[in-house]
Amino acid sequence: IGGPILTTQPRRLAVVAVSSYVAQQRGTLLGTEVGYHVGQDRNMMVSSSSSSSSNQNKQTQLVFATAGVLLEELKGNGIKALTKY
Repeated sequence: IGGPILTTQPRRLAVVAVSSYVAQQRGTLLGTEVGYHVGQDRNMMVSSSSSSSSNQNKQTQLVFATAGVLLEELKGNGIKALTKY
């Protein structure tokens, strides 16, 4: 499994609240291991395209996003958008 796990939520408030809760329960800061993407607002780490093992460890592993964000990615990149998750 190469990329982060994507979890969609129906509303902006749910994305922020659930990601904050999960980060707290995992004992990490929001935006490090657990992050979110809502519209233009992102709170997550993304590794560079030349991913080595050290960059992969710095990438957010669990991403919460609205369904609209996923649909926009699918609209722009087609089914290839799912390969990063």
